[in-house]
Amino acid sequence: MNVDKSTRYRLRRLRADVAEAVLVLTGLGLWAMGAWGLAPAVRGVVSESHQFDSWWRLFGSSVAGLLVMGLLSLPARVYRDVFLERRYFPHARGGQPWGRRALGAVLVTAAGGGLLLGSIVWLWQRLPDGWWLVAGGLLICLQLAWAVAVPAFVLPRLAAVEPLSSASLTTRLSALVARTGGHAPRILRWTVDGQPGRAQAALAGLGEARCILLSDSLLDAYSEDEVEVVVAHELAHAAHGDVRLTLVLQGVLGLTGLCGIHLGWPLVAPWLGAPSAPSAESLAALVLAGWGWQGVTAPVRHGLTRRQERRADAFALAATGRPEAFLSALRRLKQEHLADDSAPALVYWWTHSHPRIAERVAMAETFTRQSSARATLSSGRM
Repeated sequence: MNVDKSTRYRLRRLRADVAEAVLVLTGLGLWAMGAWGLAPAVRGVVSESHQFDSWWRLFGSSVAGLLVMGLLSLPARVYRDVFLERRYFPHARGGQPWGRRALGAVLVTAAGGGLLLGSIVWLWQRLPDGWWLVAGGLLICLQLAWAVAVPAFVLPRLAAVEPLSSASLTTRLSALVARTGGHAPRILRWTVDGQPGRAQAALAGLGEARCILLSDSLLDAYSEDEVEVVVAHELAHAAHGDVRLTLVLQGVLGLTGLCGIHLGWPLVAPWLGAPSAPSAESLAALVLAGWGWQGVTAPVRHGLTRRQERRADAFALAATGRPEAFLSALRRLKQEHLADDSAPALVYWWTHSHPRIAERVAMAETFTRQSSARATLSSGRM
């Protein structure tokens, strides 16, 4: 049965995620032991008032540690992203060898993360009181720049992005935009080589650069009614500024986490035998703190996205008046993506960015009953 298959798939992905977390923690431990074992003289000889690492030393140590973590996590990622995908989605399209892409991702993450981490600690050593405000502002600027750059520069280099080719669908979507009365982002066809051929849709970008991306699988296999409700769902995210709200939440959480590290470091530093400002030898501890903060705040982030998804579903139903198409698209997406509603409450609360399919189906069925009741009442008044 498909439900059993969905449950098995999601359970195995969860196990792979746990295995990846264990491997990342192992890499963090190796990083910490290596850093503290290779430079004992630096900690013992340099006085407290001159314990400042060069930016290059911080950058090099950060890149090396993140590279170890990334390489150690590869087996779990191969199992999750290659073995499971090929087993449960045998008709997935082929493309560039996964190993090359995965290794490239590890290298890019190590270089980018090392640049960011090294720069933050360099700031901390030189601005011991206000570093966290400067670093938080830097992170917020980077997030904004990335949100603008994704549709304008990143996506065209990773995928084929082009205007819709169907005249009838374009006409329908233009009428939908006119009914909703909002400024419509561009609606584009999105073809990603090497990714599983499953229907996808997303709102990307900010301001004039934002766009709604519809995968080729969605446009080729779904009816125009189904595509219309999917686009209405994404238009809701644009109308309510969900991308901006998400960025604001991420900025607040990031700034709060940096402030917490700033306040908590004096309590942890003596236990680690570290200076009042972190050195290259204590970078692993900072990464662990940041990673832990991401895990602790995951329910907050996912709670916001689930709320946004519920609101977008209600918007799509009201804007299109097509609950049958909504339910049809939802059930097809569930089957294609092997969505599983059987996850325990704690797992759902902590890890799921979308409401359960059963909840979304119940909303559409309630909308249908209410619409029928209103139509009956209106006809009775005539």
